[in-house]
Amino acid sequence: MADAGAVPGLTTNVALKEKPRVTVFVRSSKGGSLAASPMAHQILMVIGIKVDCGVIPESKLTITHVDDSRPMPSSLRSHGISRVPAVVIGDTGEDDPETIISLLDRHYPGGLDFPLQEEKNISDDNDSPPSCEKNEDTPEMASRDFFSRFSFCVRGITDSSEHLDVALHRLNSFLLKKQSQSYHDDQPSPWICGSKLPSLLDCEVLPKLHHVRVAGAAGLAGQWMVAEWSIPGAWPGIWCYLHSAYSMPAFIRSCPSDKEIILHWADRAGANNLPAGVKDKIAKLESDDIPKISWFVPARADMVFLD
Repeated sequence: MADAGAVPGLTTNVALKEKPRVTVFVRSSKGGSLAASPMAHQILMVIGIKVDCGVIPESKLTITHVDDSRPMPSSLRSHGISRVPAVVIGDTGEDDPETIISLLDRHYPGGLDFPLQEEKNISDDNDSPPSCEKNEDTPEMASRDFFSRFSFCVRGITDSSEHLDVALHRLNSFLLKKQSQSYHDDQPSPWICGSKLPSLLDCEVLPKLHHVRVAGAAGLAGQWMVAEWSIPGAWPGIWCYLHSAYSMPAFIRSCPSDKEIILHWADRAGANNLPAGVKDKIAKLESDDIPKISWFVPARADMVFLD
């Protein structure tokens, strides 16, 4: 008979001892710190949440930083893996982010608000990313465009921030609606699916949103910028969402420094195409002894609703 007080997704100590070891490989910077990669941040955030919830014991987890200038570790080469982020769980190695998440949840289910199988709106043999719900006004629809629009700005594909601003405004409006709905249901939630705990989609969206916040404020949102671009302080849905991420240990531990994020996007803009002033900022960041990470928000980001 099952224990009535058991937590779904958690297993006994005996069962945990039989679970395979999880080894995560992520790219390191020249200085040895965590390099900026939204995909790596997503995977580390998922793992971090599972560790904090007791789903993955710390004794079963190893995180290895990989230097691009050196050969891939033999444990990755033996699985035919030539890129990171990658994960080796037991005898299985994967470098596809969607498959990594599926593999993690198969061996260590639970921790996130929506178990992987419950989120899927597709057959069990398909490893496509999960969906929180299925209608026109979904979290996926609200969050799907802002990152690609930002990338277009950085790469100079577009000469206007209009599409980026529209995509972020759509996300802000959706988050406000979701936060207000959860408040009136007496279950306040800052998460994009309105859930009690962060979902897999939060682990995908929040690292990307943080990249946009940091790189955009550094002037990397496009050469056409007369001044530094930033997410408007008048968009409380987004800032409340980021504030929740900055209050989460799993996000904090897996977050790269501002310097690494700016260097990541400067590389994509091209050294010869950097906006005026960005090169000086990069030089200053490289001379700083203590890495800076932007955790601040423009004002209190608590949810406030007036009846």
